[in-house]
Amino acid sequence: MQDEHVAEAYDARAAEYIALIGSIDQMERADVALIERWRDETPGPLLDAGCGPGLWTAFLAAGGRDVVGVDLSAEFLTAARERHAGPRFEAASMRDLPFPDGSFGGILAWYSLIHLPPADVPAVLAELARVLAPGGRILIGFFDG
Repeated sequence: MQDEHVAEAYDARAAEYIALIGSIDQMERADVALIERWRDETPGPLLDAGCGPGLWTAFLAAGGRDVVGVDLSAEFLTAARERHAGPRFEAASMRDLPFPDGSFGGILAWYSLIHLPPADVPAVLAELARVLAPGGRILIGFFDG
């Protein structure tokens, strides 16, 4: 039920969200530098978990990287596919990812865990760990409050 509420909320305001923060140029320079360094130091396929309109997914795909973005919002996925031709985008919940164990060398979860009730975070982190290759790297963005 939680996933449906998050998807509905983002679907309802997708255009507004994209206008406010729909491109890398609108992101904090420190965030861009951190994610770029993480991307360049992380081998293997990458997963953008909670990809929204795909701006970070496309950024991760720079240089021909194999990247998949997943999100709950149909509106975000439509926008992501229209705006970014390179990466693959799929509808999926971080609670039950449609990938085999160890599929990704790295997972970016940039402000996507913030919608989870605290009690759900351990199970979602376990699911992310399941699809992360041994020795893989995860980068999580969040805020306190």
